[in-house]
Amino acid sequence: MTWSLDGPLDPARAIRWAVAAALGLGLVLSVPIAARQWAIARHEAWAARDLGGPEPSPWLPRPGTACDGGCPPAALVASAVSLAAQADGLPTPALRKAAYQEADRRLAAALAVQPASGSGWNWLAYVRLKEGRPMAAVCEALARSYDAAPFLAKEGPWRARIAAANWTLLPARTQGQVVAETVWMRDVNPNGFGAVVPAFSDPAAIQALARALRRSPSVVVPHRWSGAPGGVGAAQK
Repeated sequence: MTWSLDGPLDPARAIRWAVAAALGLGLVLSVPIAARQWAIARHEAWAARDLGGPEPSPWLPRPGTACDGGCPPAALVASAVSLAAQADGLPTPALRKAAYQEADRRLAAALAVQPASGSGWNWLAYVRLKEGRPMAAVCEALARSYDAAPFLAKEGPWRARIAAANWTLLPARTQGQVVAETVWMRDVNPNGFGAVVPAFSDPAAIQALARALRRSPSVVVPHRWSGAPGGVGAAQK
């Protein structure tokens, strides 16, 4: 017979208490494990970004089966991202090119319905680059991406790096947006900032970034201290 402060405790109740205590202990022990898994996930995300493509935004649905006509824009973008990610593993150049062309088609269909998608335009720029399209076409998609979303927390480092490396092909408005996003990354994404800065190789680009880094952050990138994308996305003259 088990005893409690209130008197005898029946065996069934004692078992329930033991199970509850075990579950509580398991929950406590799972916290450091979950923290470790989160750290691993973050490391894998950086590794994926360093492979040369933008990291998929977390709000996109998980890529699954192929999605053709009649699918919502987010599903088309997700399926195109999945196709682009698999393309480099295909055995022949013809198959790889066909996969990128199909990803291009799906992204174009999604953006025709939902043009205000900075992530979608960014992925279109990536697919065009992998297709071997002229850099002018890649930069056109990058410019549309910046107009739709001046700041991208996940995909920003790849976008800014490619844009800065092709500075002379960008309109002046987009050049200002690239500088503003890079300055914003200095605080919200230091690793991304470090990866982007070397891409500013054109003398005019280097000067524009240097001026912006010397100026007041609140002037260059409004609301940058809020921790969320904001502001007009262009460095003020």
